[in-house]
Amino acid sequence: NSIPLQRGLGSSGAAIIAGIKIAESLCEESLSPEAVFELAYPLEGHPDNLAASLFGGWALSRVSNGKMYAEKVPSSLSCRFVLAIPEQVVSTLEARNILPESYSLPDVVHNLQRCALLVHALHSGTESLLREATSDHLHQCYRASMVPGIEQLLDRKGLSQNTTQSVLAVFISGSGSAVVALANDHFQEIGQWMVNTFFDQGSKASYQVLDLDSEGARVLTDRK
Repeated sequence: NSIPLQRGLGSSGAAIIAGIKIAESLCEESLSPEAVFELAYPLEGHPDNLAASLFGGWALSRVSNGKMYAEKVPSSLSCRFVLAIPEQVVSTLEARNILPESYSLPDVVHNLQRCALLVHALHSGTESLLREATSDHLHQCYRASMVPGIEQLLDRKGLSQNTTQSVLAVFISGSGSAVVALANDHFQEIGQWMVNTFFDQGSKASYQVLDLDSEGARVLTDRK
């Protein structure tokens, strides 16, 4: 698996979907998305990474009566993803255990509002809304403490005036430890800022500049 493990990048979900797609190819059978999710969801235990891995692009997922469902969100956004990957790993269990057992009503309302705003921003392609739409009161403030440097990145500490307008949003990828910056320019400079921020806090990291894959899972045959 070329996806770094235990960084909140969906490596396990991608591996499960890959296994199912390989089985489809070997058996010369094509499963519906619903059938794929019926197989995959019990193995993964949560739906979001499975939806993204199968569909590609921007995806919404939900669980109802023990079954997983997902939808693609059409979007005209053309931003790129600057991904900072610390050497320090974070287990999903550890990241869940650090969260509180209950939340205040204002914090829940805050996230519900931003969730709706994010869907609108994606669908309309409004870049200016992304920073506010990714504001979070439920998990990042707790998980940021797990890896030195994340808190500074979320606060955009040390971001140069030259690049600040190019950073559309900064957030933890999944449960961490990786951090994503959505950007529309100055990608290498932003990546170096992220790595330097981790380094200044005693964490080693690397970065990648990635594009959104809109095709989703597919089998590529070597025809050499």
